[in-house]
Amino acid sequence: MKRCPTCSRTYTDEALSFCLDDGSPLLSVGGGEVSSSFDPNATLAYPAPRETTPPAQEVYPPRVPPHSQPPPPQIPGWSPGPSQPPYTQPARKKSALPWILGGAALLLVLGIGFVVFIAVLATMNADSNSNSKGSTNTSRTTSNTTRTTTTNTSSSTPGSTLVVRDDFSTEKWPTGSDAYDSKYEDGEYHMHSSSGNYVVMLAPDQSVYETKDRTIRVTTRSVDGTASNYGYGLVVHGTLKAGEPVGYGFLVYTGNDPSYSVIHLTGDQDRTLVKWTSSSVVRSGTNPNQIEVRVKGDQLSFYVNGQYVTSITDSAGYGDGRIGFFASNENPVAFDDLEVYK
Repeated sequence: MKRCPTCSRTYTDEALSFCLDDGSPLLSVGGGEVSSSFDPNATLAYPAPRETTPPAQEVYPPRVPPHSQPPPPQIPGWSPGPSQPPYTQPARKKSALPWILGGAALLLVLGIGFVVFIAVLATMNADSNSNSKGSTNTSRTTSNTTRTTTTNTSSSTPGSTLVVRDDFSTEKWPTGSDAYDSKYEDGEYHMHSSSGNYVVMLAPDQSVYETKDRTIRVTTRSVDGTASNYGYGLVVHGTLKAGEPVGYGFLVYTGNDPSYSVIHLTGDQDRTLVKWTSSSVVRSGTNPNQIEVRVKGDQLSFYVNGQYVTSITDSAGYGDGRIGFFASNENPVAFDDLEVYK
């Protein structure tokens, strides 16, 4: 038997080592034998109950931080408020300087644009003179045409080196019956053909009129406003083959349906390379048209009044030749302001 030295509770279970009530170590009693005075029915004495009620919480007064004083009592003020309304900052006026500067900049841009526009018009309409001597060759044949429609794009500037300029103020190209009655009149070179035919006049046989890798421009018009059946215009890479002119003709038609076309003069059976194509850049009636051909290698580009219209390839492999003028029918055609650049 074992007994708790604290609460004197006894246990018969020898396996216990601690009191089940207060946890104190148990002591063996009677050398392991139950005492004759042990009464299992006796009332066990339990220790007095422990106080479990927590102590009352102490309330501490608030502390004033060091070096601080409570705020002074507020004394209500009875003085009257201001009689005038509260001050309001006036709105700031916007400066007119940005509008003035913007307007000046706009006027400057418009002025520059106007000057550039005038300069371009002056360049396009500039007249110049140059004289050159040489011979001419002519031929007559017939041609068939068809018409389509196309859209044009603007051109770029030709070469800057002038080779020759001729305003036809001095007679250099052939005239008279040997030149199919071609003539100089009013500072222009006039040509015409018989009904149903065309005539080609080649430039003098001089290097300044050669067309290899050059830009050729000429202004041309119908003298009486009547449209030639087969058009009129400029010939490049022109030469003679068995007495007949060959080369490429870049032509305009100035009737009710202004058009352009490109033909290959073969000296035998002419070929149409670009069919008659309606174009708003071709001027009708007696209005002049500036025709321009730019030759670069085997590529020949056609411009009318400064606008690109089409290109062809030198499939015949001419590579070079002379300038020529093309006219058809009996209606006179005038040429002026011939320029050649390289």
